[in-house]
Amino acid sequence: MKKIFYIIISTILFSFSTFSQEKTYSVEISIYGFQTGLFGAWVYNETKLNNEFTLKTEIGLDAGYSYSDFDSPKSQYILIPSLSLEPRWYYNFSKRDKKGKSLSNNAANYLSLKTTYNPDLFVIANIINPDLTSIFRIIPSWGIRRDLGSNFDFDLRLGFGYVFASNNTATANGFAPDFSVRFGYIF
Repeated sequence: MKKIFYIIISTILFSFSTFSQEKTYSVEISIYGFQTGLFGAWVYNETKLNNEFTLKTEIGLDAGYSYSDFDSPKSQYILIPSLSLEPRWYYNFSKRDKKGKSLSNNAANYLSLKTTYNPDLFVIANIINPDLTSIFRIIPSWGIRRDLGSNFDFDLRLGFGYVFASNNTATANGFAPDFSVRFGYIF
């Protein structure tokens, strides 16, 4: 009888120690930050939906630049307002943890569906009378996010998706690539 009791107690203790070694990885509950890159500056919030999914919302200014001997001025820039919603799936937390890499601030690879709207409210440019055009983009993307210390991050995103643009005189749509390299500060 004592043998059976010891076997049952040993089995229960062994199972608790086995279950306690399983790790559950999870994205951060909420991250607020500022990011900048070659093509603009943005303020964002990334909110946890479940252990692997987040919703990133951002507002900012998208930038564009061109240079041509035929334009006046030859070097032209433009800044337009930007609103984005981007659900993200972070898929490699356990792999990064096994290699001893940081997981803080959602430092992992992700797949996302970035939806961006550029309203035709205003334009900041060095061109006289620029066309006000509203643009809608929906871009499936792959990206990586890495933390650079406790309050800084790096975000690279590659994608290809649908773009729709319209102004007072014309509309256009089609498919376009999306490439983003951003460095940011986390509040």
